[in-house]
Amino acid sequence: MIHCPACNAENPPGAKLCVKCGTELPKSAPVGSADARKAASAQAQPDRPLGTKVKDASQDAVDLIWLLIILFLIFFGFIGEATHWTFSFNDVLQPRMVEAPAPAPKPIRVAVRRHAVKRAPKPAPQPVLAEKKPAVYVSPETLFAMSKVKYDKDDYQGSFKLLKQALDVDPTYARAYFGLGYLYARFNMNDAAVRMYQMSLRFDPQNAQSVNNLAMMYRQAGNTADAEYLLKRAVELNGTSADFHHNLGEIYLDQNQYDAAAKELEAASQESPKDATVLNSLALAYEGLGNKDSALSTWDKVLQNAKDPSLVKQAQSHMEYLKAQS
Repeated sequence: MIHCPACNAENPPGAKLCVKCGTELPKSAPVGSADARKAASAQAQPDRPLGTKVKDASQDAVDLIWLLIILFLIFFGFIGEATHWTFSFNDVLQPRMVEAPAPAPKPIRVAVRRHAVKRAPKPAPQPVLAEKKPAVYVSPETLFAMSKVKYDKDDYQGSFKLLKQALDVDPTYARAYFGLGYLYARFNMNDAAVRMYQMSLRFDPQNAQSVNNLAMMYRQAGNTADAEYLLKRAVELNGTSADFHHNLGEIYLDQNQYDAAAKELEAASQESPKDATVLNSLALAYEGLGNKDSALSTWDKVLQNAKDPSLVKQAQSHMEYLKAQS
């Protein structure tokens, strides 16, 4: 297509005059040639005024200057960051060798009189956990003695714990079983008491106290035969015990065997002549034998030594009865 230079109207290729305004058209270059392409490009772009072209050229120059300023600032910032902003142009432009610094001279020691300096107090040592000490061995004999002290002070629970501890040390310690039997009997736990006395005799058959106490448990249960057998054995093991003779004499009194009872109770009275309980039983034995004088004399001893009002009342009643028969 050929553009009219006057009215810029499009004309078919090969036209010599503008179909619109009749202006003579320029000759068209062959299609596909470089001149034809340039002409087409020039014709495609509308002509701009001269002032506009000058203005565009100055704007391009300003843009170029700003671009250079920006590039310089970027380069300057890069150099500043690399040298920590302590550079000089000479350092940047001229590299130099860096030598190791010379060693500092050793200081000369001068004798200086030292003054006392108040030092901060040392921190307090941290507490150290005490190591667990090994358990100290305590003999079962010692534990038994300690339990007896507890019992005398009416600390029955403390006494019980010590006896159990003694058995933990020595499960065959007979006296600990005896002590437990005594505690159980104290609180009327008769079955448990019998078992403890039996265990005591298992490990110590010669323990006369366990024999005597087990016999008394049988007597309370109504087992007179076993009680008599055990009390005879207790007397054989320890013939100087007033309690053993007295208990055996009581068994004979229960069976109305006054001769045997008087014999055992006389032996008990010899060992404990001021025991009002023994004297009371002996007076009953004399009455059973019909020995009135011995009975009155013994009842009088009961009155002299008895602190229990019931024994005093019983002695007075029997003395009045015997005197009334004379």
